[in-house]
Amino acid sequence: ALQNLSQASLSSIDEQARLFYGSSIIESNPLTLFSIERPNQIVLGDFLLELLVNTQDPRLNMYAALSEDLYRIYQEDNPMIYWGQMDAPVSLISLSEAKFIAAEAHLRLGEDIQAEQAFKEAVWSNFEELGLSNDPLASQIIDQQASFSRLGSFEEKLERIISQ
Repeated sequence: ALQNLSQASLSSIDEQARLFYGSSIIESNPLTLFSIERPNQIVLGDFLLELLVNTQDPRLNMYAALSEDLYRIYQEDNPMIYWGQMDAPVSLISLSEAKFIAAEAHLRLGEDIQAEQAFKEAVWSNFEELGLSNDPLASQIIDQQASFSRLGSFEEKLERIISQ
């Protein structure tokens, strides 16, 4: 995995291979179109929702909007939901995903320092893609949630990576 990642040209969110969509129904992001045609079908799962709420993660409002006691990934005329826009691009593989893969690979090789660094970069790049890199909570969440401090075992560290 690390060898393949090193051959990729993916060091910033601007280098992500993306599919771009337009702002009309006929050229819309398929996820948004699905949500328009089949309203209220896709909501955040309990695990992710609980994690975002408990950490007061500012990405929650970029992922979904509260409606009728559920966090839905689409809400008409809500420009805050990042992937709920007709013209929201979709990355074939995001920088964040690549960094998470690197974090897990380094961890499996026993390279904890490199794993933690890739982990922090994975979470940071997600904040950056959502336009939240200047949010004061971003650094706090990265320091607390994308850290191996107070974690001893491989399993604990892997679970932390997976939970983000």
